[in-house]
Amino acid sequence: MPTIKFRVRFNEGRKGVPLEKLEKIAAELRRFLASISSDLEFPDSIQWLGSEFQNKSLSYNLQGDREITPEQSRHFNAGVEMLTKGELPPFLTDTTASTFYGIAKVLDPGERFRIGLYPKGRIRWCDLTQEKVVPIRKAESSMRYIGAIQGRFHAWYAESTPPFFYIRDLTSHDLIKCEYRDEAMYDEILKAIQDKRSVLHVHGEIRVNRSSKQIETVSADKMFGVRPFTMRDVDKFLNSGNVQ
Repeated sequence: MPTIKFRVRFNEGRKGVPLEKLEKIAAELRRFLASISSDLEFPDSIQWLGSEFQNKSLSYNLQGDREITPEQSRHFNAGVEMLTKGELPPFLTDTTASTFYGIAKVLDPGERFRIGLYPKGRIRWCDLTQEKVVPIRKAESSMRYIGAIQGRFHAWYAESTPPFFYIRDLTSHDLIKCEYRDEAMYDEILKAIQDKRSVLHVHGEIRVNRSSKQIETVSADKMFGVRPFTMRDVDKFLNSGNVQ
């Protein structure tokens, strides 16, 4: 049965490591290892031991002191590699991803934190930097789904790249930015401008902020406008004999 082993390297090309920085990185590493151990169901009593320290930069091995299954070992290595690429593995939680990216907060601009994995005995390095984490964390703060919104046309920026328009959502009354790439939507937008009473139904990929639950943008692929019902329409329908 295998054990988890990986190598850590940071502070490359520098003389000495500030004690505060060393403590913070150790704390962030402990948080990450505790979280991923829970996700992958490592033994509760697992401890992480440092060994083979080197002075050129700060480089050392970390190894779990409990045996795990080959599948758990594969998931650990694959999980770390995917996280450094900005991908969230299906077998890890958002919490584990956040603790992993928290390591980068301690780094200096331009500095890299290196994790060396031993999937087949030979070391394979994965790098983490502040610059890499910023767009990852931004994407992490949003979720996406396919759906539709309804609202009234507000403004159009046809010359932008990509072009977009704003509609005021009927439910929240928020202004929502709708980007589009299909030129066929141009005619639908013109119709919406001409008919101020029209209610737009915009379909596409909707990006929502995870914490506030507010819609950030819509990548629109379809749109059409409809006239809202008036009380006269309702009365006409009720008196038409279609309602029993």
